[in-house]
Amino acid sequence: KIVVARETSEVNPAVLALLVGHFGEPEWTSHEELKAESGRAQLFIRTGEATAFANVILQCGVPF
Repeated sequence: KIVVARETSEVNPAVLALLVGHFGEPEWTSHEELKAESGRAQLFIRTGEATAFANVILQCGVPF
């Protein structure tokens, strides 16, 4: 699943379209909740993307 900030739809619709095209409809959360949830991440991938609200949480189905 993917988790995206609600603000992405207004601020960065091009990135949202790209994400939906690759992963399907996202789960929505606030930008603040997305930042807080990233603290639990096991891995970060830095792409160099510099546009606003381009962050996303990708969650796999493998429990560790």
